[in-house]
Amino acid sequence: AMGRPVGVAVDRLGGLLVADDVGNSVWRVSAALPQH
Repeated sequence: AMGRPVGVAVDRLGGLLVADDVGNSVWRVSAALPQH
């Protein structure tokens, strides 16, 4: 289950890391690479 975001950070590759208060998880969000 996804809870509320309780912390955010950016990793060295530019991904957004979001800590979840319910699932004890860290979600990584990144942009899709453009297709050629």
